[in-house]
Amino acid sequence: MKRATSIACALLAISLAAGCGRNRAHFSPNPDEPLTAVLSTNTVQIGQPFTFTSAIKAGPTDRVDWPMPGQPPAIVVRNSRELSDGIPPGYRARQWELLALRPGTFPIWTSAVARAQSGGAPDRIAPPQIEVHVIPSLQPGDEAIRDIAGLQQWPHRIATRLLLLLGVVILLSLLVALLVRVLRRKRNRPAPAEVALPPHEVALRALRALRAKGWPDSHGIEAFYVELTQIVRRFLEGAFFLRAPEQTTEEFIRAAATARGLQAEHKQLVFAFLEQSDLVKFAKHEPAQSDMEAALAAAERLVTETQPPPTDPSTPPPLRKV
Repeated sequence: MKRATSIACALLAISLAAGCGRNRAHFSPNPDEPLTAVLSTNTVQIGQPFTFTSAIKAGPTDRVDWPMPGQPPAIVVRNSRELSDGIPPGYRARQWELLALRPGTFPIWTSAVARAQSGGAPDRIAPPQIEVHVIPSLQPGDEAIRDIAGLQQWPHRIATRLLLLLGVVILLSLLVALLVRVLRRKRNRPAPAEVALPPHEVALRALRALRAKGWPDSHGIEAFYVELTQIVRRFLEGAFFLRAPEQTTEEFIRAAATARGLQAEHKQLVFAFLEQSDLVKFAKHEPAQSDMEAALAAAERLVTETQPPPTDPSTPPPLRKV
């Protein structure tokens, strides 16, 4: 039992030593040559990696420019590293891992190695002639790669037409659904809100429309004064925020003429055409055309002179008291 255990321990130690030995680089440069290069193997199969190692006589401060080995796309470099373990003093060494991708015989190096001492001119050392022979993975007698089987026609013509018809039906259904959705959204879209005009602008437009009817003239005197007083009432309600729905137009304008929002001269304008309007309605007075012109002008002056001044967009709004 003890003997079997000793044998097992010895085999394990040998395996570990062998594994560690593979991880360390065992490379001895030729002391008679300034440049030494070797391959791990001279014959490889396609897809099999192998290593290429080279050493050159150079000090630790010398600059060494290694050319890239391989022959792309047949031989390509996977990675490279600088070697230090096992390299004698006075040498610099580097190792590349290569991969063979095409069959044939290929040189590994075709360019010279440049070596320069610190501050000196570089000298170029010709590389040794090293070749690798790449063989195919399939050897004579191995089974060759089989060709693909014949293509099968699918689907049948009838199935093709049915699939095409189904695709057309689905496409038309999607288009109809999209059209219905667009029309429904357009129908339900709210109408743009109209911008409310300020009271003075509404009043001026109404007065221009009243004048455009051909008034003032000797026909329709009472209708002229009724419409004129309605325009003035709506203006006073909107401009001065006065509300008295239970009053008649004449009572409302008479009360508004005494309000604090109007200046004295504007109150006189209101009283002037209101008095004339009362005479026309209640005393059957027939004013001259000049009197009607004066009443219309008084209303236009009242609206124009009481409208707020235009605001400057660059002026900041006034601070509100909290």
